[in-house]
Amino acid sequence: MKKFNLFIILFMVAASTVYSQWDLSVAMGVDFKSAPKYRDYVNAVYGPYGKKLSTFSSAGNFSIELDYAGFKDFQPGIEYSLLIDSYNISLQGGANELSYFIHRPSLLGFYKIEGEGYKFKFGLGAGLRIVEFTEKIITATSYRSSGFGIVLKAEGISKIDGKLFVSVGFDLRYDSFDELYNEELDKKIINYATGEAVDLNSVSAGIKLGIVYTF
Repeated sequence: MKKFNLFIILFMVAASTVYSQWDLSVAMGVDFKSAPKYRDYVNAVYGPYGKKLSTFSSAGNFSIELDYAGFKDFQPGIEYSLLIDSYNISLQGGANELSYFIHRPSLLGFYKIEGEGYKFKFGLGAGLRIVEFTEKIITATSYRSSGFGIVLKAEGISKIDGKLFVSVGFDLRYDSFDELYNEELDKKIINYATGEAVDLNSVSAGIKLGIVYTF
């Protein structure tokens, strides 16, 4: 019984040590992205009647990340990032809209440098990518696509108070997707100016601000 009680005490101490070495962060920011086939489609179909997209355009991003900070120099983690973008124009007396969400979960690995009240992280990651795309021309038609992406990240973290920190991050991404497709209608989005099906393959650079809680 004494040995069992000692085991329980040691387990609780070890568990409390492990559980105090996690970083949970939430952040939001802006991505500057280039998606050539999407841009060409918008400019060919809607550009003559409204604003054309430039080589790079901005989109909002939101993310949540959980890292294990128990190692000396290495910090593994997992991230869920959501990219939101839309394009609006009035045609034929109605409001037309292109909008999409890109779900970007990634497994991450960082090299970290830390001191009293601060931390710097440099790392990379990769994961599945899923697109939900809607084109509204009188009625709305939904399309989906999936693919794979990689991300390079750099982040600086500074202590606010206790276990709460503020973070500033920068990342570079490459995301590759299948062509947008509506399975029910057996339909792709075609850019008739080029004859090509539209995808959301893209490169992007993003900046974000966030809050980090350690526990």
